[in-house]
Parts: sequence; C-alpha cells; structure tokens
Amino acid sequence: MTGVAVMGQAPGMVAGMQPGTQNINLNMGGPKPPEEDMSRKMPLPSEPMFQFPPEYGMPLLNYFGKIRRQFTRSFFMETLSPGKCPEGLTWRNDGCEASFKAAWKFGEKIPQGTKTFPVEPKLIEKLNFDPGYTFVRIGADILALEKDTGKVADAVLNLGKAS
Repeated sequence: MTGVAVMGQAPGMVAGMQPGTQNINLNMGGPKPPEEDMSRKMPLPSEPMFQFPPEYGMPLLNYFGKIRRQFTRSFFMETLSPGKCPEGLTWRNDGCEASFKAAWKFGEKIPQGTKTFPVEPKLIEKLNFDPGYTFVRIGADILALEKDTGKVADAVLNLGKAS
C-alpha cells in the first residue's frame, strides 16, 4: 500500500516510507510554467474570416485572426497618450482618427502616392509576424502586405477606436 496514510503515523508519512522521511509537497510560490502566448498563434483554418466592409473586398487570407486582431488593437490603444496620436492620426472624439481616407483593397497594391507609416517594432516582435509579409499603417489601419507582390492580404481597421 504505497502512498496511503496509515492511522497512527506522523502527519506527512505514508505507508512504506522509512521513519524520519516526510512527504511534503507544498507550493511556496515558486516559478509557474509560462502561460502560452496566444498572440503568437496563427489562426486555425476553421476560424471564420473577419467581416470587412464591402468596399475593401475579400482578404486573401486570415493572417491576423481574432486573437491577433484583438491583441493588435489592444497594443495600439495601450500605447496611446490621451490627446497625442501617432503621425497620420488626429485626436478627435476621445480617440485617434485618420486625418485622411486612403483607398486600398484586398488583393491589390497600395495606390501609388499613399502615405504609409511604419508599424511599431515592438508590435511586430511581439506578434512574431511571418517573414513573408511586411506591415504598414495607413491612417488608422494596419495592413499585411505580401512581400513578393506588395498586395494587401489582411488588415486591422480603425486602430484608434476602442471598439
């Protein structure tokens, strides 16, 4: 009967243990296993595509997925200072809004002359983006562009808005 407490034995002793040894198993707040970083997960093929307004067309792939899309929006909102927006955005109605409307569509290159802005290196590092894509911000949208063709593959819209 190994591992069973026996009546009359000292606490912490189990049947089959040598006298003088104790079975103490306490968690003293030691290191916990790291939590899985969901922001690095690629979307499952079964995950539904984000529904974009029809003027953008259909995304080429579900690159950001629900988790990365939420993380990207949260990251952007948490790094904003009230009243101060990144270049290309203007503070209005308690949030950053695009100061211009850029016309882009999925499956097409960004129109020539469109002003683009770099995406925060910390965000790119955190999300472990695929090297086959490059990321730019146009106004309040982050676009995933295919490196070899420059076509818009996926996007996160309206970063300056809380919803």
